[in-house]
Amino acid sequence: GSIQAKNAAQAAFAVKTVFPGMDESVIEKGLSKAVLPGRFEITYSEKYPRLHYLILDGAHTVNSVRYTVETLGKLFSGSMLHLLFACAADKDVRDIAPLFKNLFSHITLTRPGETKHSDIAKAESAFTDTELPFTADADFTKAIPAALAQAESANAVLLVTGSFYLVAEVKKYI
Repeated sequence: GSIQAKNAAQAAFAVKTVFPGMDESVIEKGLSKAVLPGRFEITYSEKYPRLHYLILDGAHTVNSVRYTVETLGKLFSGSMLHLLFACAADKDVRDIAPLFKNLFSHITLTRPGETKHSDIAKAESAFTDTELPFTADADFTKAIPAALAQAESANAVLLVTGSFYLVAEVKKYI
């Protein structure tokens, strides 16, 4: 999205500042090969082959989720969208939840795995207060394959966001 473009421009500027004689084609080649797994990563699942678009984004702050949702809207306007969301307990889920309003036909809440402490009740409360319909399952080992299968059967785009830990867990299922 736009954040990655700004980051790339800043990186190119930094390289040009430190190495003023470097040929710009070298910088362009480096940038063309740059990837950041888990940042609006559009991927494919062999286990869910009819899930045409699976987007993994570890966005976990209000600003990063806002940029993710904006990019999703630009690229997949008019598509049916599903969301799999989990975040750590210390994240501002009350301010994040409203960013999803009127975008997703189905939302699944879960925990981001075993490693990071989470508070699914806090997320459920935030989504309820925002009047977002959702299903919740604290058992991420059940919620993840259920969300993947549901998005596949609905021919929906599935966005996985809220935590890099969640993204890592989802990668185990695809």
